[in-house]
Amino acid sequence: MINYNDISQFFELEAEAIKENWDALMKQPIKERIRKRKAISAVYLDKEYSEQSEENYRLFKVTFEKNLSDFKEGECLVLHKEEEIVSGIKCTINRFEDDNTMVIEVFPLNIPIDIESYYDIPLCLDKDLVDLRRHVYDNFMIKLSHERDFWNNLILNTKQTPLFSDR
Repeated sequence: MINYNDISQFFELEAEAIKENWDALMKQPIKERIRKRKAISAVYLDKEYSEQSEENYRLFKVTFEKNLSDFKEGECLVLHKEEEIVSGIKCTINRFEDDNTMVIEVFPLNIPIDIESYYDIPLCLDKDLVDLRRHVYDNFMIKLSHERDFWNNLILNTKQTPLFSDR
């Protein structure tokens, strides 16, 4: 019988597997991450561009020569110096302006104190690890009932066959 702990354990295992895959990806050389469409190299921050989003996030414009990535608007990324994969600027893609330019948005607390050191040097954009536990899984689990009757009557825990209409 499937219960609350089974679902919680499944979410935990899923999150750990995602983290292990991300860690393995980030250990690969940048050329391999680019080949897998998970990174862009030779990214430059535009010093002249400075705007705010409606949510008061800081917007930065980045340019690059070649984008082979499968990045989409809204996706979580990390902008980092080539030699510093672990640390960097956590951001999301606000919009693409053209094939060689995108605008990223950064939560104010994620802007490093040494932001000036990110200008005029080649940077990398990599997919960031998104841990769904805190924002998705935990919220879902809070809403699940702990009552025994709830779990006993789930279709997954009964021998009843779900009815489907022929629409």
